[in-house]
Amino acid sequence: MLQFFSFAFKRMRWHKPRLEGCRGLGWKYLVLLLVLAGSLFTLNLVGLLDPLSFLYRSFGVAVLPSLVVVANAGTTRMSESGMSTLAIPPPGSSKA
Repeated sequence: MLQFFSFAFKRMRWHKPRLEGCRGLGWKYLVLLLVLAGSLFTLNLVGLLDPLSFLYRSFGVAVLPSLVVVANAGTTRMSESGMSTLAIPPPGSSKA
């Protein structure tokens, strides 16, 4: 079936194979060679390019600190307005 469709599309004049997709492969092979060369010297460079490690690092560097800033601003605003920031009374207080 693949041979039939490849033959059929080669006969059509409006279908031209794209060559620009092959031009971007050079940098991928360069990165592969760098990672393989690093593995010869026992460097673990694979984790730097892993999408899950990108996600983990972006949460650790950008998302979580921004959430801390927002939470601190919210608790400061609540305490300035006289609201209690914690619904649970501290241990040893007289309120039950």
